[in-house]
Amino acid sequence: MSKNIFFIGPASVGKTTVGKLLAQKIGYDFIDIDKVFCERVALIPDYIKVKGYAGYCETNSSLTDSLIEEHPTGTVFATPSGFLAHEDSPHLIKKHLNVISCGISVLLLPSPDPLNGVDAVVQRQSQRWKDVTPEIERERFLARFGKYKDHGDIKVFSLESPDLIADAICGELKSFEICYPLSMSTLLIDGRAARDAAMPGLIGQVKSLIRPPHLAIIQVGDRPDSTSYIKAKQAFAAKIGVKIKHVHVPESVTEKDLLEKIAALNADTDVQGIIVQLPLPLTLDRDAILEAVAPHKDADGLTSFNVKRWTEGLDGALMPATARGVKELLGYYKIDLFGKHVVVVGRSMLVGKPIAAYALNENATVTVVHSKTADLAEETRRADVLIVAAGRPKLINADHVREGTIVIDVGINTVKGEKLEDEIADKKLVGDVDFEAVQSIASAITPVPGGVGPMTVLGLFENLIDLCKN
Repeated sequence: MSKNIFFIGPASVGKTTVGKLLAQKIGYDFIDIDKVFCERVALIPDYIKVKGYAGYCETNSSLTDSLIEEHPTGTVFATPSGFLAHEDSPHLIKKHLNVISCGISVLLLPSPDPLNGVDAVVQRQSQRWKDVTPEIERERFLARFGKYKDHGDIKVFSLESPDLIADAICGELKSFEICYPLSMSTLLIDGRAARDAAMPGLIGQVKSLIRPPHLAIIQVGDRPDSTSYIKAKQAFAAKIGVKIKHVHVPESVTEKDLLEKIAALNADTDVQGIIVQLPLPLTLDRDAILEAVAPHKDADGLTSFNVKRWTEGLDGALMPATARGVKELLGYYKIDLFGKHVVVVGRSMLVGKPIAAYALNENATVTVVHSKTADLAEETRRADVLIVAAGRPKLINADHVREGTIVIDVGINTVKGEKLEDEIADKKLVGDVDFEAVQSIASAITPVPGGVGPMTVLGLFENLIDLCKN
């Protein structure tokens, strides 16, 4: 069932312009409540002379209720803000917050700064209504803004370019899982935005700890990609107040010497988390090295103790960082896996298996496919949510994706190309999905770079903080 969308804003803020654009983009009907008011009741200025502002608010509220009854779904409403919280009609606030549960509300302001936005409209409002002073209008508007801001289903936008704002709102609406025609533009799932939104909370958690967390990163050899990944982790750690201990050993290190270094870090009370940067040289027993990390310091969630816990979906289980990053990204965009058919391409312990386990524990129906799957495209086309972590550039193309699928591309593959300032410098990064071929088919898709990559680093440090708390 599609939901209604309510644009809330003061006079001349652009509700009609943006509302019409959005309605066109998503195939909804559009209704300007003030226009209907004039058609059904009276011209607003004349009506105010008789009834006053409070009378206008009351009548407009009743009109809105009747319009919602006439158009219960699939409609964009341009809604006046004034009648929601007039001092003579306090019950209207509660009434409209109930109305909001019928759909999604968007508050439009003429400036990115709410206070500047208020100042830009109060003078105009006070000139329009004889019984409204700038001081009164400013107080009312701030009260309304507070109500909207505190309500979980209200999104606040400043009016800059109507077309850009309509596109931005399209993205927000998808996060509420609104039903929309498939012609609607594909949502770009932005990992940088999700990471940046989580940063303040992460910084707050670090500050709340008795001492700054300390993460040890073990690097064997000098692989350029590993060095770049470690630099990204060091930079992120500096931003949130985490200490990094970089243990760098030559590729020729013996397994015995490496295990001794891990044992020393396990015993070091100043170190709360340990990760071993993968891949390791073939001369080393990868499983033995990973298992040597103490479970209570295993920030990558790869010891057998932690694997059992995340496989079973136990509370507090530490997932590998990339898998946790995918989980957090889905959560940020409110993509619920319950009842969905999730197809995971890849079966590695770092990504494929933990993501499959997570989806299964979220009550999704899960199919895991891989390089030996007989007809890969047949399996992937069944997905509601397709998560690709195969490590093969552009493995998934338009033939593998049915229309409307949500596509999460975990792959980060380096090919020769221009410099891109993201996870790996001086290389062109491409995913496991052919982005250009799939983006017009998918309802939502992650880019590479800028999708899952930033969330992987976030997931690692969320794991570290969990280790500190536990």
